[in-house]
Amino acid sequence: MHVANVEGFLKSIMVNMSLQLPDQHMVQTPDANIQVFMHGQGPSVIILPSLGRGVEDMFEFSSLLAAEGFRVCLLNPRGIGASQGSLVNLSLDQLADDVAHVIEKLSPSKAHVAGHAFGNWVARNLATRRPDLVRSVALIGAAHKQFPVELRHQIDICMDSSLNADIRIQALKTAFFASCNDPSKWLEGWHPEVAIAQRQAAAACPKAEWWHAGNVQLLDLQGEEDPFAPMVTAFQLQDELGKDRVRVHRIPRASHALIPENPMEVSRKMTNFFRQ
Repeated sequence: MHVANVEGFLKSIMVNMSLQLPDQHMVQTPDANIQVFMHGQGPSVIILPSLGRGVEDMFEFSSLLAAEGFRVCLLNPRGIGASQGSLVNLSLDQLADDVAHVIEKLSPSKAHVAGHAFGNWVARNLATRRPDLVRSVALIGAAHKQFPVELRHQIDICMDSSLNADIRIQALKTAFFASCNDPSKWLEGWHPEVAIAQRQAAAACPKAEWWHAGNVQLLDLQGEEDPFAPMVTAFQLQDELGKDRVRVHRIPRASHALIPENPMEVSRKMTNFFRQ
């Protein structure tokens, strides 16, 4: 089959799978009610979304994982979708505890946890504080320790629906999407008030307390064009925590958004990692 035909065939499979919407569950925690979408059977994989965004971005991607034999659970953070809970004076510990309650109630055993961008911070916190619940952690588009402060401003522009679409598209290209990809799909789906609370939650917990993610195995997936994860620091986390714990893969045709840019390659790397 011609390469173009193969790609078209695979895309049609993804579209068909995305139409099979996952089951919805609500998990009550001591101070929140968390919306979880689930599909597939097998070892549990928990997926946590990016700053100020919900899991709708990940339905097609998670279908790929489910097709590989995993029980995929996508969590909407409090304040997004049907998830409810106070956003006042949040800490990263609380957000990780929300995930812990979901694993305890919906997973029959330890779970693999995958966090995209801000979600990887929640995943690392959880792995540090609740190693009894976490089998491994996949870091998807994780920002390196040092990155240009200007990128935070670009994210703020992306989230500001009052701005002209062309301005926001340019910010999305700068911060999230590789030059070969269309960023317009991310003009929608932002929750600025949640993003503010999440940033405050991260600031309330020093990085030194959770950055190492306990002692679990880590998969570090980086977009080749991600300004938050340039090639010059690509192996920084591996150097810090050891090659025995951290596997690094650079994903082509992708930047910081990563999952909507090259979902098949991300799924392939995660599947291989989780199976090992």
